Amino acid sequence: AVVEHGTREMPIWGAVFESEHQGKGYPGYTSLLHSRTLSDYLRSIQQE
Repeated sequence: AVVEHGTREMPIWGAVFESEHQGKGYPGYTSLLHSRTLSDYLRSIQQE
């Protein structure tokens, strides 16, 4: 483990994104889109 990288626990990205968008229009929908974009990116960089 590299101390500078923090813990190895994966955050719950939907909750993180939703909290970032509170007070803006459609925080739940926006967080869903961000989560989907993140998962699509991770899938695209995985080697087969």
